[in-house]
Amino acid sequence: MNGPRRFELKVPAKTIPDIVPEYVGDLVISGQVVRVGQRYRVNVDVLGVARLICDRSLEEFDEPVRIHVDCEFVVDAEMALQQLGQLVDPEDVHGLMPDATEIDVTDEVRQELALALPMRRVAPQYRNMELNQLYPLDKDGSDTVDERWAALKKLK
Repeated sequence: MNGPRRFELKVPAKTIPDIVPEYVGDLVISGQVVRVGQRYRVNVDVLGVARLICDRSLEEFDEPVRIHVDCEFVVDAEMALQQLGQLVDPEDVHGLMPDATEIDVTDEVRQELALALPMRRVAPQYRNMELNQLYPLDKDGSDTVDERWAALKKLK
């Protein structure tokens, strides 16, 4: 039957094979599959929580992460066999076997979740704070230097 089909589910992050370890709790997944003839368009929104370590304070914090994945599939046995076991770019058309009963977008979602993690991991309470506010200089205006690093300070 042609037309859209909506879906929603909650999946514990730890049950997804090979997901990056930063994700904790449940992933809330919603989206729709739109069928037109032999073509399927899958739109997926995922909301999850990543537990990260702050680069500034070394405190653990939870960061909400939201991604969107669009994939297109076509019923084509030859294409499906060529792509079997390979990671297909989400922008490419994926092949489906004629007897397929499900569409698996786990690889695409897992890849987007990994890419959505921030490179710079700063806890929310420190994001608008300058580094010298978090770690102020001594009263005399100089940094306290561990004697092991004193030689490096002379390089300034």
